[in-house]
Amino acid sequence: MKYAWIQQHSSAFAVETMCRFMRVSRSAYYAWLQRPESAGEKEDAELTELIKTAFAKSRATYGRAIALSPY
Repeated sequence: MKYAWIQQHSSAFAVETMCRFMRVSRSAYYAWLQRPESAGEKEDAELTELIKTAFAKSRATYGRAIALSPY
């Protein structure tokens, strides 16, 4: 999670500074960048796309609570 945050914000902040702030080594961060995506990460990405598709098909109402009238 820390590495993903660093990657996401690398255009705004220096990687060295973020690594120091997050208390991780730069070498570990760069090793993480080179690591292939795991099976769990691939499955999470696929599920995320399915959820986004279902949300779009439901006209952005999927998962929203409906206020029920007490009358």
